[in-house]
Amino acid sequence: MDESRRTGSAVELDWSVPDGEELGPRTRQAIHRVVREGLTNVLKHAAGAPTRVEVRSAGGGIEVSVTNAPPPVAGPSRGGSHSGLAGCEERVGLLGGTFEAGALVNGGFRVVARLPERSAAGHSAADRRLPPHPLVRPGPGGARAPLPDEILTWPRVLGSGCAALVVVLPTVGFLVVLLVMAVLG
Repeated sequence: MDESRRTGSAVELDWSVPDGEELGPRTRQAIHRVVREGLTNVLKHAAGAPTRVEVRSAGGGIEVSVTNAPPPVAGPSRGGSHSGLAGCEERVGLLGGTFEAGALVNGGFRVVARLPERSAAGHSAADRRLPPHPLVRPGPGGARAPLPDEILTWPRVLGSGCAALVVVLPTVGFLVVLLVMAVLG
């Protein structure tokens, strides 16, 4: 939020989750990701627009939203691929929550995620471990199947700032060269 404020955006934070409510690591990570993506979008598409970040208890779960007013000066945005929003939607969905992002009638934009309610044990559905996968034999360290948010998918790769493309593109290029050499040689 400091970076947003340095660019001239007035950013207001409303954190109304009770202090005693302990959030699991995946829930905290999802909150961080949604807020970061929302503020990044404001910087790209509506620099200087007043913005409100809200994290609150809602219906037994947590609701996270980033809402900005229209940009103070109309002009072209710095573009984007929507892969960050797709990555957020996927992460929140894997946790059992819902995600929405879209333009508002006043010209602003809103990103909102609703994360699942907590169980009696104090953990959200997202923070509980899944049962072992039937095809994975537990080893001495208690191996388990990967959790849904540990599986690499294309929206997650693209939503990571395309850093993975630095590895993927040269590897694919190398394989294509090898294939061509094998066919011609």
